[in-house]
Amino acid sequence: MNSIAVESEYGSGGSEIGQLISTKLGLPYYYDGKALIKAAKGFQFPMALLKNYETEEANRILYCLALVAKQTDFENASKTDEVFQSMQKTIKKLDRQQTAVFMGHCANAILCDRGIKSVFIYASDPYDRIKRIMQRKNISEEQAAVTMEQEDGYRENYYKFWTKKNWRDWNSYDMALNTSKIPIERCAEILIKEIQTKKG
Repeated sequence: MNSIAVESEYGSGGSEIGQLISTKLGLPYYYDGKALIKAAKGFQFPMALLKNYETEEANRILYCLALVAKQTDFENASKTDEVFQSMQKTIKKLDRQQTAVFMGHCANAILCDRGIKSVFIYASDPYDRIKRIMQRKNISEEQAAVTMEQEDGYRENYYKFWTKKNWRDWNSYDMALNTSKIPIERCAEILIKEIQTKKG
């Protein structure tokens, strides 16, 4: 089977789809940024900044570190690049070891030469995302809308910073699935079929 790399709009159901695929096929599910944080530790970034990050916040760490490095000195910028290179190597090694589900972290770009499947999950109706965020985080509609915009911004900027590509450019993925039109369970089924297709 092929590994799969999933990028998704915040609140579109991407994480739920990834978890379903992982559970149904018994595959490792890399979403929480542990590989990223481990790499950052190796290059002595201040762990006070990193250790309290929640799962959904891990996607923004490298982007934030890169901005800080860019605004300070060449040494920090160099270290930040080393962190990303280390994360790239880790993701590639994990894919070589076993088929897996990779969420975010530019995995589709990092593994583009590995024959993986890649998908962008989105919702054409923003309110579908807002409702999901409200339920997940138990916040108001207004708060959910603000959170959605902020998190999308982090993801988009992170992806653009490291890949120099447009996060929402569907040409960068094998497919794009719209959860406003296709139920979460059905999206998972479609992707399971895709990753079970033999390489080559």
